[in-house]
Amino acid sequence: MLILLSDGKPLDQEYHGEYAIEDTRMALRESQRYGIKSFCITVDREAAEYLPRMYASSRWVVIDDVMKLPDKITRIYRLFTT
Repeated sequence: MLILLSDGKPLDQEYHGEYAIEDTRMALRESQRYGIKSFCITVDREAAEYLPRMYASSRWVVIDDVMKLPDKITRIYRLFTT
């Protein structure tokens, strides 16, 4: 299981935009082929613009309050392990 905690889009000095999004999507697809389930938790309120391309729509969530993080992680873990 791979749970990613993210502040936003994949980004580095020369790694950004469409290329970074598609590269991340392919890496997640490859990990899925090896049986690795992934889920993204982000604080980026604009995540709905790009995360559906990287993850299936049910495999990511935006949290607006960091105090909700422990509960979200617990529920996500249960989802993957039951």
